[in-house]
This record gives sequence, structure tokens and C-alpha cells, in this order.
Amino acid sequence: MSAPDRPAPDRPAPDQPAPDRPAPDRPAPDRPAPDRPAPDRPALDRAAPDRAVPPPAGDAALPPISARPFDREAFWTVAVGLPALVSVLRLWAEAGDLETTLLLVANVGPVNLLASLVVTATWLVSAALVAVFTVGAVTRRGRRTGTATLTWGSLFAQLSWAAPRWLRIMAFALAALTWQLLYLPLLLLAACAAFGLHPTRPRRTGWLLAAAAYLAVFGPVAVSATIQGYAVPALLVLAPPVLVALGATRPIPAGLARPFSSVAQVTALALVVLAAAPVFTAPVLPRGVVTVTGEGDEPPQPVRGHVVEVNDTTTAVLRSSGGVEFIPNRRVGDRVLCPDEGRAARYRLFVFGLHIEDSVLSGAGRLRRPSPVLDPRCRPTVPERPMGVPFTEPTSSASTD
Repeated sequence: MSAPDRPAPDRPAPDQPAPDRPAPDRPAPDRPAPDRPAPDRPALDRAAPDRAVPPPAGDAALPPISARPFDREAFWTVAVGLPALVSVLRLWAEAGDLETTLLLVANVGPVNLLASLVVTATWLVSAALVAVFTVGAVTRRGRRTGTATLTWGSLFAQLSWAAPRWLRIMAFALAALTWQLLYLPLLLLAACAAFGLHPTRPRRTGWLLAAAAYLAVFGPVAVSATIQGYAVPALLVLAPPVLVALGATRPIPAGLARPFSSVAQVTALALVVLAAAPVFTAPVLPRGVVTVTGEGDEPPQPVRGHVVEVNDTTTAVLRSSGGVEFIPNRRVGDRVLCPDEGRAARYRLFVFGLHIEDSVLSGAGRLRRPSPVLDPRCRPTVPERPMGVPFTEPTSSASTD
């Protein structure tokens, strides 16, 4: 082989291994120690070009929560901005026009808005979190690994994996206090799925004790519902333990996880939107009746609504029938608070003295402070003072002597 046909001595051919010895016209380079890689090349780069390093599988594929730049900023943005937006929308829905909305904003304190929002929306927030954690837990096998980008097909699974354990516990604790007792069996089913609890042979004793406690609490309700012919309460009480025993809380196979997750996410979001309507329409001020005294032989007339402002001369009332009326203080008689009657009970079922359509908090409040007798003037059947009728000035009898 002639010299021109040889490859360059200082660079081996791309498809041939490097020569065992250096070229005779160049000195041998300094070789690194055989037990450590070259200083300027990491060990991973020395792998063959046709062998790809497999990505980590499971939860290790995503970076830790602290490494995601959107987590804390998005959380505090939503935590501060969303309640303020919902509060303004509630005032707008209650007022009906811009001028009345501005009047409410000027006179309704932030404590009233926050208290009303917490009372009416806590159960909805906890229900949304429970849905995310439950659907995400049973569909976690379909979560796309190797990336931290949120994708719609596995959105709930990624959010459920990223949520800390204390947030899950707090969400289920709030749900247990604010959900109706009728839906607590479904909450137990969701908790088993969210925390990965399912019957196993080594834990048979614990599951038997849990089943005995469940029957002690909800067994009488199931028997009473069956006797009285209430199909929905009986199904809601008996179905969750059967589903847990059949393994419904186990993760769904990866092939079915993503389609099921997409359908479940759309359904959950639709239910949350439908359930949010009462939150926007709930009042932020107490409802009552202001009695307007008559002049001369004129009888007293009630005005039903919400007292917005009281100053030295007038009392502003947002009427239940719409509009704001300013009543002179000299014509204001007694004031009566109208408690919320709530909707009529559908089932005559009780759990340890608590009505099954009450939550733990509301049921305990009813046991401690029974509802007062509703004043007849709070009922819409009692005619009230017409809107827009001017208030007459008092006539003074001047002496002519």
C-alpha cells in the first residue's frame, strides 16, 4: 500500500477503529487514566451513537415540583385574583346594573364578601379538588413521562402527581365537613382511589374493621331508605363499598387511561360550571324586612330586601324585587331578619340526629341553634310598599293665634 492511499495518521477513518499505536511521525498523546473519563468529555458522551439512553420511567421522568417555574406564581395568582373576581361578579349579579353595583362595592366590606364566598363556595372548591385527585390517581398510568408540560390527555394525572400530600388531605377534610351527608359514601370511595387504598390480603383485618364502622354509621340509613322506597339514597350508600371490594379504586390500565381521563375531565369541568351558578347568585348581605311607618291613618308597609347603607338621614335598601329605595330614617320602623328557609327536604333520613341532606357543619348548627319561626312579613305573599312612591313630608299644625 502506497503512502498516498493511507488515511491521515492523526485522524482514523470514520468507520474504522482507532489504531493501536500513534503515527510514527507524531508523539503519543497523554492518555487519561483508564478508570476515569477524559477531562473534557463526560462518560455519557462516550456511548455509541446508535444507542440512545432510555428516559427515566414513572414519576422520576418529571422534574421536582420546586423546579417548575409556574407552580408558585400561578398558585398565588389564582388564590388572590379568583376570589376577588368572583366577589365582583356576585355583586354585579345581585345588583343588576352598573350604578347599583358601584353602590354595593362602596358599602359592602371585604369581610362580608370573603365570609359569603367561603360559606357558599368551599364545598365547590373541595369538590373540584377531589375530582382532580381522584381521576388523576386512577389514570396515572396514562400520564406522559419525560416532560413537565401539561397536556390535556393527562391533565388531572399530572396535577394529582404534582399536588403535595397535605393539599390532598385538606381537600378531603373540607369536603367531609361541607358536603351533604348523603354524598359522604362517594367521598370515601374517592379517598380510597386518591390515596391508593384498595383491599389486599395482608390488610384484611383493617378493611374488615373499616367495613364494620361503615355499616354502623350508614347501615341504618340504608335500611330506612329501602323501607321508605328511597332508591337514590340506598344506591349511594350501598354502591361505594361494593365498588371498593371489586377493585374500582385501582389504577386503570395505560391503554384505557388516556381516553377515560379525557372523558372524565370534560364531565368534571361541566359539572363544576353547572354547580357554580348558586355561588354567583348567593346574596352577600343579610335579607330582612324594613317596616315603613305611615303618616296619619296610613298603615305600616314592609319593604323586603337587603340593607345596603344607613346614614344620618336615609336607609338604602336593595329590594328583593329589584331597585334601590332610600327610606327616610324618620319613617323607618322595626327591622326583621329573614332566615334562609332553604329548599324542602326530599328524604326523611337521619344519621345520628343529623338530616342526611345537611352537611356536618350545618347539621351541627341546626342542633345547637334551631331555626327561628319565620316572620310572616318575610313571605312574598304579604304585600309590600310599592316601589317609587314618594314619601310625604310630615304636616305641622301651625297655630294661627
